[in-house]
Amino acid sequence: MSPQQWLILGFLTALGGCLGSFLNVVVYRWPRGNSVVRPGSRCPHCDHPIRPIHNIPVFSWLILRGRCRDCQGPISSRYALVEGLIALAFLGLGLNIFHNVDELSLNPMNDPARWSLFACQAVIVCCLACAYLIRRDGFPVPKVLYLAIFLAIVGAGVIMSMEFFRLGS
Repeated sequence: MSPQQWLILGFLTALGGCLGSFLNVVVYRWPRGNSVVRPGSRCPHCDHPIRPIHNIPVFSWLILRGRCRDCQGPISSRYALVEGLIALAFLGLGLNIFHNVDELSLNPMNDPARWSLFACQAVIVCCLACAYLIRRDGFPVPKVLYLAIFLAIVGAGVIMSMEFFRLGS
């Protein structure tokens, strides 16, 4: 793989970590009827806002040893685990979609169909993770997650069908 491809895979992994961080917020706040945008992230113990420098997916949790910077209260390892797993999922999706190069597509990074397929699969992964964690916390899964998963599956099917017929002609 080229350096450009490695750079893009690194970006996709970081994007997955950031989305994993946001999914933690969604999973905690959405079922409770709270905004997923405001207020910003806070310590569950002292309610002090988490500084942006202490909100870097996985790394901040590791550097602070799973504790709040202000009150030293424990921060659940689930936050870092979700961020890390979504980051790894995005890396895996990126490797699966962009690593396979055939003679018809010499530069897979410039293929809009591959990017669209990646987006559909990323939506599926994120929605399934949200649904699982919300249900695990004892809340009903919002129906909009099922709709998003369904639409992403249909979208991926359409993209794959179009590519099949494009390559076959």
